[in-house]
Amino acid sequence: MEGEIRCEVEPKVGFFDVFTELGVISVHGTKFTVQLKAREGGQAMGGSKRKAARALAVAVTVGAVSVNYDGREYRLTAGQSK
Repeated sequence: MEGEIRCEVEPKVGFFDVFTELGVISVHGTKFTVQLKAREGGQAMGGSKRKAARALAVAVTVGAVSVNYDGREYRLTAGQSK
């Protein structure tokens, strides 16, 4: 499955997580985009052979998110993408 979601979450409203087959994105009051797509290289997060056919890309417009992917946690802030 492939797709994209754009979210805008007000600060301090509780927990808001986006779950994908490749990872979990936890929100800290923010605007962000999550893409799950066929792997084409570039900035998207890639990992084990099991996940090689897919790529997870997260871009933060405002605020910050934590991305749990392949056993690692990444924190991205406004203007960052991975």
